[in-house]
Amino acid sequence: MTEENIISINGTDYKQDDLNDQQKYMIAQIKDCQTRTQQAQMAADRERAALDMFTNALVKSLEEQPKEVLAS
Repeated sequence: MTEENIISINGTDYKQDDLNDQQKYMIAQIKDCQTRTQQAQMAADRERAALDMFTNALVKSLEEQPKEVLAS
């Protein structure tokens, strides 16, 4: 028994084999956009974590400095 590839759009199921080439192309583009958006979000999350880490490290290092160094 073969498993059919079903696409659900706005609550309606479509067999991918029943779609025309343009529709299949648009589905491929949508899937690629979803993947790239997820990858971009993951990269942004990494950058935010790095930014937070460096900011916290700077604040901590400044707080640990002797007061006379800060005053000069």
